[in-house]
Amino acid sequence: MNRADSTPAYRWPSGTELPCEIPGLVILDGLPDLWEVREAFYDLHDLFDAVRHDYWAALLDSTDQPNPLGA
Repeated sequence: MNRADSTPAYRWPSGTELPCEIPGLVILDGLPDLWEVREAFYDLHDLFDAVRHDYWAALLDSTDQPNPLGA
């Protein structure tokens, strides 16, 4: 949500306006692919880069994995 944005709130990608919601709010329809959203909201590319970085860092972090040898 961008509080400085006076654009009416809407659902993405359907574009359905949400007149009772806070201006600038965008609600995602379902669970879109991160790349689809990244392309649609390019001005937030720094946020998407951070999300991708954190996702892969958490996924590849072996310190939080169970020991396969049981020790």
